[in-house]
Amino acid sequence: MTAREKAVDILGEDLLRDLEEAGLTVVDVARGSGSVVRYERLSARAAGHLTPSDLAVFCGVDIKTIHNWVDKGDLVGWRTTGRHLRFGRDETRAFLERFGYPIPAELADARGAA
Repeated sequence: MTAREKAVDILGEDLLRDLEEAGLTVVDVARGSGSVVRYERLSARAAGHLTPSDLAVFCGVDIKTIHNWVDKGDLVGWRTTGRHLRFGRDETRAFLERFGYPIPAELADARGAA
């Protein structure tokens, strides 16, 4: 049984999903008189997502510009349960291509990736 499966037994699927959306991942589970779930924070990139700061660097603009593009509908993103804005790699690549920005090497293989 994986650490995640053990954590589901202790915390439940909904709570664990909320933790994962907040960028946390289960590292270890100890069962006993008091079960303990140990987790660590994944960076947005490690989770396969990009932050407004990442996009600001790619485009050479201020973070507020990224938020404005999202508000206008030019850029598609979503918010985590903690209200942090995140972007998928495919959507980011499509945005960069549509508006003529260079594609960073880390996104060069984004098409078709998870």
